[in-house]
Amino acid sequence: MKAYAPGLPAGHIDSRRIEEAVRAAGGVMAHAAKMLGIARSTLYARRAVEPALREFREEVRDETIEIVESKLVRAALAGEPWAVRFYLSTQARHRGYGSGGAVPDA
Repeated sequence: MKAYAPGLPAGHIDSRRIEEAVRAAGGVMAHAAKMLGIARSTLYARRAVEPALREFREEVRDETIEIVESKLVRAALAGEPWAVRFYLSTQARHRGYGSGGAVPDA
């Protein structure tokens, strides 16, 4: 893990601080850049030259997706109509849901 990295984009920002911002932003780079007070393009440039940051962002995005998926499933199992409709239209296409209004109204 790099600390301060003079010569790199946003080299005055410690890599650990960048990781903290990326985690807090759920992997959304524009939000992380705003938290750090730098341009989104600068953060992308830093990520491009520091592979560990690229890998870290992918891990955070995967974690975020899993958390959101679990909330969606809980909402669908609780009978929330929007969640049932979305889940069936995206995950049960092989059963005919999603293309043609086969998703029942709850």
